[in-house]
Amino acid sequence: MEASYPFHPILGQEEIEYSIANMHTSREHYALIHAFGGLTVDVKSSTPNLDVFHKLYTRAIENRAANIHDVSEISVRRIMTSMWIHNCLNIAKKSELAIYYLRDAVFMMQTLRIEEPELASRWSPPERAALQRLYFELYIHERFFCLGFGDHYYPVLTHLTQQLPDDDPTISPAVQAGFNQIITLFSIVDDTFLRNWHAYRKGVPSAELTSSWVEHLNKMLDNELHDDNAVDVNILTSMQHADIVVTRQWLRTLVWQMAMSKYLLSTNTTKECMSLLFPVKLVQQLRAAIAGIPGAHVRIHGRGICMKLFEVTDTIANVVIHVPAASQEEEAIRVDHFLFLYRYLCTLERLDPLLKIVIEEKRSEIQKMYPSINGAENLLEAAALSAAH
Repeated sequence: MEASYPFHPILGQEEIEYSIANMHTSREHYALIHAFGGLTVDVKSSTPNLDVFHKLYTRAIENRAANIHDVSEISVRRIMTSMWIHNCLNIAKKSELAIYYLRDAVFMMQTLRIEEPELASRWSPPERAALQRLYFELYIHERFFCLGFGDHYYPVLTHLTQQLPDDDPTISPAVQAGFNQIITLFSIVDDTFLRNWHAYRKGVPSAELTSSWVEHLNKMLDNELHDDNAVDVNILTSMQHADIVVTRQWLRTLVWQMAMSKYLLSTNTTKECMSLLFPVKLVQQLRAAIAGIPGAHVRIHGRGICMKLFEVTDTIANVVIHVPAASQEEEAIRVDHFLFLYRYLCTLERLDPLLKIVIEEKRSEIQKMYPSINGAENLLEAAALSAAH
């Protein structure tokens, strides 16, 4: 629960324990607990037992309700079972099957029609708030899946019906605040964002990808960076903080990549987000943020955070390789930032082997350009001496 609930704040510990107690007399509870067990095996070990992990989510698939005869049979447990099976399959790199179970969860969620005010009286305020959080979780996962697997375009089915879930005094303020921040970040990933991203990944022009759109998104994300959604970040756990800061800089990197694909960015523009050097600032901010977070609290986010950190690291590598530095000191700082993220990324056991090969190749290319890369400190020292003379 410690590693899961802040990021899936739907079923609390009492509800999970109730399902454990009833799992041998109910296939619905049995399937839920095995899907939850699969996620637990994944997050509780840096090298999970893959046989156990596979058996758990396979049993969840075999025992989930394949047929629903009446809408009244749809429950939060059934939706969360499909949601967690999706997560397990995503971890297992079975993306085509994962989208099936995500769609299943979304379809069931839509039948509840929680966005219709006239139906609100069917639930108590805490129940309605939990359903809203469930809807937003599906909203986030649909968008993350589309951005992470952009070569295959899966149109999203969820859309913003309100800005945030209702306040819920029955859950921890820290859980609510952290989850709301992630919702706010993903709220920029609307239909226009996804169409532009898909066009970018396919290498085709998009009329909707304008400089004003890029500037607007960066202003929104800048506001998030400066005020942290007006939430006291001290109430958040370091696990939550890691998720928020990495997600924010990842999204800013994706926006920059789209801008780079259409506009002739330069190093002299007064609009920082349209600068070729913008990723250097992003990495500097990210580095300052994650340096104080225990590595275990980053690694616990698994494959998803690995993918986000890879995108940021790969982007700064491209800047180091392709954008000439104005001075030796600037060159040294860029290389130092890249090396920090490269080394950090290599400590994450869940990094996809193919992504590791890509980033290793970038490191080798930078190594050839800067032979003293084995000690970035030497580069920085040399730059300082050069400036002094």
